Amino acid sequence: MIPVLLSELRRRRWATAGWSLGISAYIALNLLTYPIVRDQSKALGQVLASLPGSFKTMVSDSTDLLSPAGFMSSKILYLILPMLFTVLAVSLGSTLLAREERSGTLELLLARPLPRRRLLAGKMAAGLAIMAIVTVAASAIAILFSWRVGLELSLLRIMQAIGLSALMGLMFGGLALALSALGRATGRGSAALSAALAVGGYLVVSLEGLADWLRWPAKLLPYHYYQPTEVLLGGYNWLNAWGFFAITVILAAIAMAGFSRRDIGG
Repeated sequence: MIPVLLSELRRRRWATAGWSLGISAYIALNLLTYPIVRDQSKALGQVLASLPGSFKTMVSDSTDLLSPAGFMSSKILYLILPMLFTVLAVSLGSTLLAREERSGTLELLLARPLPRRRLLAGKMAAGLAIMAIVTVAASAIAILFSWRVGLELSLLRIMQAIGLSALMGLMFGGLALALSALGRATGRGSAALSAALAVGGYLVVSLEGLADWLRWPAKLLPYHYYQPTEVLLGGYNWLNAWGFFAITVILAAIAMAGFSRRDIGG
């Protein structure tokens, strides 16, 4: 397992560095604009008051976009960051095995005295490590620049909100991995299906306040339970996060069981 983990991390080291740098730069650049928003809050408030409610629900789960929590939610946490984490996790989940299959090296790996479960466990550990590295980098930059610009929020809660965003992305990555592990037929659409579920969930949840008929479908989607503003304000129900974690574990178990039984040549 350890050799597989180290090999996968070495193979993806530059991509990991690029994701860490890119997400960190995005967070830093947005936080650097906070003093401007804070100093011009009166004028910006008049502009925001003229915007339709549908626009506000699409960019944040906060009713006050100019508050520290509202700013953090609308600029970073509500849409862009979770989507970036989801893209990263889905790309990992859909390629950890598929890339080996496409290159013809999966059969060679399994020809060695290496159990399938150990091979997949090593690759999953590598995916988790990459997600953890990017999340830690993003959290460190967010904490540093939040302190630098005087964002009046708990630094611990900022870190928790970023972690929740990464956890939700990891759940969609688990779905992509499970589909990829079950077979080539399901693996071909794993990335598209996982990404479609993430984007579709965001759209349904962000619009549920405008259409009553969307309220019940929204409750079935993970995005409904992703509430970064509540995390920042200390009112989040962490049972929701445990739900994300449980679903991710279940999907990992499905991937392990499916990969152990599937016909690699088919």
